[in-house]
Amino acid sequence: MAMKQERTKQKIQSLSRYIIEKAECDSYRAGTRSKQWHIEADQKLLDAVGGRSVLLRQAGELEKLTGISGKIIVKWKAVRTEIEKIIVSPDAIPLLCQVEQIEDPRERQLSQMELTESWKSRVAQADWLIPYYDHILERLNSGKLVKDVPGLEDPLFFLFLNKTAEERKPLYRRAFSAQVCTIWNGIAQTKQSESKITPTKRFEKIYQSAVLSVLKQYSPLYEEGMSDEELLTAHGILTYAQTLEFKGAVSYRIDDGPAISTAAQIYGTMFNKQTLENAVPISIVGIRQIMTIENKANYEKMQFRPDTLYIFCHGFFSPPERKFLSRVVALAGTNTEYFHWGDMDYGGIRIFKFLQKNLFPRLKPWKMDVTDYKMALQMGASISLETDKRERFEQMDAGVLTPLKEAILKNGKEIEQELLLL
Repeated sequence: MAMKQERTKQKIQSLSRYIIEKAECDSYRAGTRSKQWHIEADQKLLDAVGGRSVLLRQAGELEKLTGISGKIIVKWKAVRTEIEKIIVSPDAIPLLCQVEQIEDPRERQLSQMELTESWKSRVAQADWLIPYYDHILERLNSGKLVKDVPGLEDPLFFLFLNKTAEERKPLYRRAFSAQVCTIWNGIAQTKQSESKITPTKRFEKIYQSAVLSVLKQYSPLYEEGMSDEELLTAHGILTYAQTLEFKGAVSYRIDDGPAISTAAQIYGTMFNKQTLENAVPISIVGIRQIMTIENKANYEKMQFRPDTLYIFCHGFFSPPERKFLSRVVALAGTNTEYFHWGDMDYGGIRIFKFLQKNLFPRLKPWKMDVTDYKMALQMGASISLETDKRERFEQMDAGVLTPLKEAILKNGKEIEQELLLL
């Protein structure tokens, strides 16, 4: 009785749809399935289509379909009152999909491949993004069902991804979102009116998380330990007011204006976003040392010196900051020394490596050696190294900070500058 009740709950479907579902597999979607296969007329099939009489009727109708001859063969027995099996050729599936008015799985796969190729071809400046699209195409070409790529169902994701990867003037996140949605309306010639989320918030609410997951795998700007906000900022999408703070004698010019010197601002200079985008350094005469400092309190305690440029490093510098500072480096003499004073932890070493790779090739650590680390331990200024971070730490190439890395792993303790201030 229980089995009978269970059968009645099963969703009834047509014989055509049942055959389509049984046909769909990696080889069919890939277009490599060529051999016939058969479906047994067992209880499972009877339950699926709604009983013996329905099966007999629909099997007879299938045989009469135009163009189906030889592609579906019904093996009858007992003078067409029973069916032994149904032999199916892959060529029958497109016809059955037309009957059911559903998309052929193979055609869907080809459409997704064409869509992916199209968005891959629109990658203008970011060659590093091409392997991402190639990976999708490889899976689709092999017949895999690719359900973890939002763009295959919602191509606006691909547009957001491509625009995130492009080099451009930095934009605040909501302005970026609105701009991309405007472009999308032009491409798709449809309005996103069905969405209750406004264009200014659509990236943040719908697409940001998926875009970030791709950036963390493929972006050359990503460094382990970056926050989501820092990674977006590295790609010119600002989630907060962008500023650059420094202490030192730098002369710069805005547009075609007169030279401006920061030499008199002994307590520091702060550039807002607009100044940062338009200011061009023209001289750093007398500067012999350039030091980036991760902790704000330590930065503010540093006294102005005519031979030193102190730069507050809040983490991973954004594109406008890197552009301005790279011009400062170009003005520096060959004898200029570069230092970084950061946390003696996983994140601090990652930031040091980022600065060394992207801005200051001759960068040296300051107050970040094993002796400083041991002194900090004695002062009680430490926190325990998280278990899930240890494995990443062990695999990281710490370069000149390898002795510090080994000391941290040995003691299982990290040092943050804020703790030293206490």
